[in-house]
Order: sequence, then structure tokens, then C-alpha cells
Amino acid sequence: MIDPLPQLPPSRLSRATNGDGDKEIWKPSWNCFCCQDTGRIQTNLIRLVIPKYDYNRDRIPVCQRLKCYEGSKLMHLKDNLDMRLTAAICGELDRISREDWNNTVSQKFFNIQELAKKKSMPNQIYRRTENDEREVQLRKQQAQFELDNPQACRQEDIDLEDI
Repeated sequence: MIDPLPQLPPSRLSRATNGDGDKEIWKPSWNCFCCQDTGRIQTNLIRLVIPKYDYNRDRIPVCQRLKCYEGSKLMHLKDNLDMRLTAAICGELDRISREDWNNTVSQKFFNIQELAKKKSMPNQIYRRTENDEREVQLRKQQAQFELDNPQACRQEDIDLEDI
């Protein structure tokens, strides 16, 4: 009989991902945004050049961007590689991906700032509804009446207590 497999607890990545510490916007460590240092051009970028590209059917498009040598690690698969994308095309795909990443980070930063503005009370601008405005006006009138007629208010308090 085969022994049952051991049950292991999950292994967390870091403090930033499990909620115990301050979170930061993640920054990629790769050098080439075209292939993300895999040698294989990312599918979303390939579809900008080959619109009907099918990941499961078509040859693997290899990154040939200057100063990116990760594609050379795939050369043992030579019959399965698509080498038609030139260094210029890969360079443009890299630029597009970097720009997209910068836009994503900028949008995330903007969203965080907006959320911080909404949650910070001193800077919060509260917009009253019509009902809120009516209630405020009624309270103002009542407070002003009590200031102008202190005797009438005291008499009313006595009458209400007697009832």
C-alpha cells in the first residue's frame, strides 16, 4: 500500500503580498518588456503584428531585440520557432509594452491618490442632498428661534414635561 501524501501548509511569498506590511506597486525586474526575459514574445504583443496568432497552433515567436539574448536559449526548438520578427519590430513591441506598463502604474498611483483624498476627512468635500439641506435649514431656524426667544423655549420645555 502506498503512503498518503503529506499535507503541507501554504508558503507565502512576502510580507507585501500577504497583507502584513505596507504594499507597494510591483515593479518588474526583467530587462526586456517584449519577452519579459523568456525569449518568447508575449502573446498580447504578438497579436499586434500577427492578429490571428494562436498560441496553441502557431510557431513560437522569438524575441530578437537588441541587448536581449533570451531568444537564443530557445534555438534547440528551431523547427518550432518563428524568426520573422526583426530586431526593429521587437524594439517597437518593447517600447509599446514599457509605455503600457508606465500608463498602468500612473493610473494605479492616480487611483490610490483619489482613494486617499476620499478617505481623508479634512480634505473631504461633502455634498448635501436636498433632504440634508432642508434638515439643516430647519435646525438653523430652530436654533435661531431659541436664541431670540429664550423664555418661550423654557415655557415649552415645562409644558412638555407636564404632559
